[in-house]
Amino acid sequence: MKKIYYLLCLLPLMPLVSACDDEGAEVVLLQNPESQPVTLSSIAPDYGFVGDQFTLTGTNFGGGVDFIQVFIGENEAEVLTCTDTEVKVLVPKEATTGRISVRFMGQEVNSDLMFRVMGKPSVEQMKPLFGLEGTQKAWGFVGSEVTFSGSELGGSQEDVKVIFKGATNTPAEIVFWSEEEFKVKVPEGAVSGKLTLTVGSQTVNTPYEFRLVEHATVSGITPQQGYKGCEVTISGKGLGDETTKGQTKVWFGDKAGTVLSCENEKITVKTPNSLEEGKEYSVILATPFETINLEGKFNVAPSPIISVDNIPDDRYIGETLIIKGQNMPVKADWESINVHFGDVQAVLAPEDYTVDNAGNGILNVTVPHGLAAGSVPVVVEIAGIEFMRKNITIMMAPEITAVDCPLVVSGGTLKLLGTSLGTDSSKFSEVMFGNQVASISSVNETELTLTVPNFTGNNIDNVLISFNYQIAEGRILEMKVPQTINVMVPGNDITSYVLKNYERPFRGEGGFTGGEWDVLSDWARNQSLINAGVGGLQYPAITGGRDPEGVIALHKWGKAATNGKLYQNVKLPVGEYKVTIAEVTSGGNNGQRRDAVFAAFEGTTDVDIADYAGNSYPDAAEGCLGYIVLTPPDVTNVTKEFKFEVKNKAKDLVLGFVSCTGANVWITCSSVKIELLNN
Repeated sequence: MKKIYYLLCLLPLMPLVSACDDEGAEVVLLQNPESQPVTLSSIAPDYGFVGDQFTLTGTNFGGGVDFIQVFIGENEAEVLTCTDTEVKVLVPKEATTGRISVRFMGQEVNSDLMFRVMGKPSVEQMKPLFGLEGTQKAWGFVGSEVTFSGSELGGSQEDVKVIFKGATNTPAEIVFWSEEEFKVKVPEGAVSGKLTLTVGSQTVNTPYEFRLVEHATVSGITPQQGYKGCEVTISGKGLGDETTKGQTKVWFGDKAGTVLSCENEKITVKTPNSLEEGKEYSVILATPFETINLEGKFNVAPSPIISVDNIPDDRYIGETLIIKGQNMPVKADWESINVHFGDVQAVLAPEDYTVDNAGNGILNVTVPHGLAAGSVPVVVEIAGIEFMRKNITIMMAPEITAVDCPLVVSGGTLKLLGTSLGTDSSKFSEVMFGNQVASISSVNETELTLTVPNFTGNNIDNVLISFNYQIAEGRILEMKVPQTINVMVPGNDITSYVLKNYERPFRGEGGFTGGEWDVLSDWARNQSLINAGVGGLQYPAITGGRDPEGVIALHKWGKAATNGKLYQNVKLPVGEYKVTIAEVTSGGNNGQRRDAVFAAFEGTTDVDIADYAGNSYPDAAEGCLGYIVLTPPDVTNVTKEFKFEVKNKAKDLVLGFVSCTGANVWITCSSVKIELLNN
């Protein structure tokens, strides 16, 4: 009777079904093999001659002989019959003793079941072995010996040849032989992989692959002194990998550590908690393949003792928590200290930690923001080991989260944004704007407005703002603004605060390679310029090549652009500003358009720059604070400038070029300059 097979990939829960169609053919329905993996449980008999049969027992064989393959080692056997739980197999003439494996519908299932082929050379065991049952491999160093055990292994030593992968041209040296066992030396050039064994003219299966192992070398242990239970790293080469981790041991004296990770060049191990403080221990590394005595010893430092009595039962967010301890780390190891408030880690700095020569340390910890009011555990860890845990009560406090504008004008105002600031300005004291005293003009729950001190001379970068806040009777909270401020002094050039990449040499995204065109870094382009291929940066022709310093270009030869925009975003405080565009040059052929302006607009995107449709720019364009027409008529190296004013409050602005160009025109400039004018 013929059989017709159907694979039911979409019906993983449906059992195998066998029936007959109208013509009498047996129809076998196979379910999705991935949902029902094949398993192998037994073999009977487990020995026999070529031409004999044996039976494999298991599950989910599928019931179709055309879908299953059975192997004895490398030799495929003929499948005679198959049900879902049994497969009958014929031993092929080329077979030798080997492990049983099955392939079914893309699955490959290996097993520890062994079939011994009688009357043929047979290898049933190899030594030494490494790994867990089912994944074991024979292993060796170059020059070490591998032992093969079995039966009928030739009539003399000359009958046996072993070829290691990587050393295919030279059989391995046989150092011992008998009919039941022989030993070979691992040759130079060998690598991990399958071995090839022949006995006489017969190719013989081997039960395990081979793993080449390199001798481990150890360069040291870090740190050489630490607390019991701390983590240390053994460095070197050939130390192993994740497959060797479970059989790798590190001994401190006669006490075993816990291996946490194992890599070729380092092993991380947790030292035993049973080590004695103040004692020095020899360290021994035992890999699955060899044992190494480390030259360096490990010294157990006295464990820190944290003075929990000095920690109060409550603290406001932002207040300082003073933690004291004995046997504390030296100053250079301050980063080994971590303090957690529940799931939130406190931020520590070197200046927060002091320690004397006797190991008495003091740690000043700021209670971090992001905590909820209520009880929270404070945990002190040193070198990854917890040495203190105590619950304290967290109370909410005012917080400054940001500044309204990171640029301020000398003598102007600045808004600080925050939460729970209250309405009583008398609670704020010692308000410092850098090294000058500032005053508070108003406060509400979310905004604190400062009057900026009068600075003269140059602009001032990265000014810190701090003040004290009386959070409760007798308790002062020291507050710092999380952002620094740049102070702009009227009469100065402030371009570096307002724009990026604004003067020669210009930076291009591609970098100068001798070509003519590039994309101007830090300037945004609208889709019109992108579609026209205008990148905003040109390297003009000079004697001997091109000028690598470049110029801003609002054109590209052969490309026309309408309402093209090249711009940057900034937030500016109240004040009057002047924009200067240097060395503006333009020209073109056949009356093609070469119109361009530089404008200041309120807003945050190019959408807020009004369309530039003709030779005159609309003075009434919504949100326009000011602009300057760069061209026409034809100009060469002229300077253009205009003024604009930000009134009432700091504003988000778009500063940039708007252009309409024909395909054969040019519009360039060499710099953009922004100045803050005197009121």
